[in-house]
Amino acid sequence: MKIHMGGTLEGLYWNSGVLDNLISNNIDLEIYTTGASSLIGVFYSIYKKNFFAKLKAFINDKNNPLQNLMNYPDMYKSRYLQATTLFRIGRSREALYKHEELKDYLEENFNGSTISEIDDNIHFELFNISSEKTEFVDKSIKIVDMLIAQFSYPPFYKYYEINEQKYIPTSYLSFIPWNELENSFVINFDYKIEFPRPKNGLEILLNASYNRTKKLFKLLTKDNKVLLPDNISNDPFMINCFFKGQKDSEKILRDKYE
Repeated sequence: MKIHMGGTLEGLYWNSGVLDNLISNNIDLEIYTTGASSLIGVFYSIYKKNFFAKLKAFINDKNNPLQNLMNYPDMYKSRYLQATTLFRIGRSREALYKHEELKDYLEENFNGSTISEIDDNIHFELFNISSEKTEFVDKSIKIVDMLIAQFSYPPFYKYYEINEQKYIPTSYLSFIPWNELENSFVINFDYKIEFPRPKNGLEILLNASYNRTKKLFKLLTKDNKVLLPDNISNDPFMINCFFKGQKDSEKILRDKYE
């Protein structure tokens, strides 16, 4: 079964629950990832059925710079505040956070390992700003560099350069990977997230950008089977979101065996 996963950090627990249940039911998977879900792909490749326990410990490590992006509750209200702060700082800052701190932390965890060490049935996609095309990450690229690019969400981290090309996650544009979508089951949490009502011009622009992403997702997946959560929690990093993903994934299993 081909599955496509993407999105932001908010979907990590739910997406992991979906994947965990599919693994438990011995479904052969071809996994395509972008954005935060690329972390799931890496941890699944390394730890197999124990991937979520290891991923959860990694995410919740107080030294993990990704904690900067995990503001909860009222996740997107906090995102508004961060973007507004950057706007007030002015053009002297291209992003709220620098890549260096994140790179140091990732290197402590993955050293010099490359994508070639990841299972062949797990694929990582990025959007190349330089060529304006989506690309699968070359197997010679280090896992650290791939993951930094996958978390280069404006305005939090600026684009990331690999081999003189500028990359952001494809999920910034559409939540999910674009390549090989045919006959794939699409798994997505972010589509169901609602921004709070915008209160100023900048928040209106952020809301409009998010809605364009939702529209592109819907356009890309019009011929696909799509799994979305029935409802979402105000705090997506609670363990109940993982169990909710497990439960929601039963729809995929029913579809496979009917």
